[in-house]
Amino acid sequence: MDFEIRRAESEDAGSISFLMLALAEKYVTHGCSRQVATAFLSSISAPEIARKLANGFIYYVAISDGVMTAVLGIEDMSTHVHIYHLFVSEEYQSAGVARQLLLTAQAAFAEKGLAREFSVNSSVFARGFYEKMGFVAESDPQERNGILIVPMKLIPGTLASGKIIV
Repeated sequence: MDFEIRRAESEDAGSISFLMLALAEKYVTHGCSRQVATAFLSSISAPEIARKLANGFIYYVAISDGVMTAVLGIEDMSTHVHIYHLFVSEEYQSAGVARQLLLTAQAAFAEKGLAREFSVNSSVFARGFYEKMGFVAESDPQERNGILIVPMKLIPGTLASGKIIV
């Protein structure tokens, strides 16, 4: 499967939101109360994604045949990069697109001479993927804002089984 990865622009907010909303119930909010699910879904609405883009969040998107198939949303916290969103359409899961999004983000910081640890509050569903990429759980699963997450980190310069990325 072919895809192009690029940095998102403000006009991508609607497509980013559409992709995430289509996947969120199955992969994030499926076991949550209606109140928690509503709050999470509101946080990934098009206006909220536009606000995040305008306030320093960085989104990378994967495009295949003119359709957005994956998105990675991060924020540079000065000491580390926090992954807020990583969603891949079901037909592209296991196709390497999520790994390429992570490599792209890591390379962007390396190009600036910034070695950053990456952190993520992984869904329980995505934990195995992050572990394959070299992330390490910092604790057992815990509930945060009503959603079960696994806090994880990736040390600077490593991704996918400890391979050094330059």
